[in-house]
Amino acid sequence: MSEMANHNDTRNTPRRSDGTSAVAREKSDVSVRGLVKFGVALVALGIAANLLVWGMFTYFNTSAQKSQAPPPPMFNGNQLPPEPRLQGAPGHQTSALEDLLEMRQREDKTLGSFGWVDQQNGVVRIPIEDAKRLIVKRGTEGRFEEAPPTPIKPGKPSK
Repeated sequence: MSEMANHNDTRNTPRRSDGTSAVAREKSDVSVRGLVKFGVALVALGIAANLLVWGMFTYFNTSAQKSQAPPPPMFNGNQLPPEPRLQGAPGHQTSALEDLLEMRQREDKTLGSFGWVDQQNGVVRIPIEDAKRLIVKRGTEGRFEEAPPTPIKPGKPSK
């Protein structure tokens, strides 16, 4: 280790009368002209690379557009997709939140009103709160039991 040069060794540097080093910096360490040339070359190279990439993208865009097949003769660009239109698709007028609120209003109206479900068989709809009170009052014995499965009749197999 003693053979290694000590870079902080200040024994051979000239000293002023007050004991400070007389050398502020070495003039041969950094070439300002070289740094400026490097900076200019770096900026020029960056601009050239950007122009080259822009030119390549322009070329690829035009070649991709030329290679696309023309639209069919009966194609109408302004034609809306068929019903039902998905939310967010062209022609769908309302947002998903508006559709959800409208659906809930319809359901609340149905659940809170009287009406016929099947008039021929005498099935009616009553408000949900009234239905809850009736179930509590009357009970549920025998109302929610499953019917036995219907046996399969032997015969021709259905297609």
